Amino acid sequence: MSVPVRHDPGEASRWEPLAELNRLNQQLRGYLERWTDVPSLLGGAFTPLADLEETDDGYVVEIELPGIKRDDVS
Repeated sequence: MSVPVRHDPGEASRWEPLAELNRLNQQLRGYLERWTDVPSLLGGAFTPLADLEETDDGYVVEIELPGIKRDDVS
């Protein structure tokens, strides 16, 4: 159902709620599509793969760092 809405004096137009929702959906889709390439949003930052495990004493984090020796990481 359309509801008349006056945008400008002397001009009446109809408000189309489904058209507004469609426009909003397209805008949100555009924003979310930008998140598919996260490294580019971080300025090309390297994001290594990691595993995280909780133990009784704390957390164990294993990160893949190709080309870096274990002894070089503290």
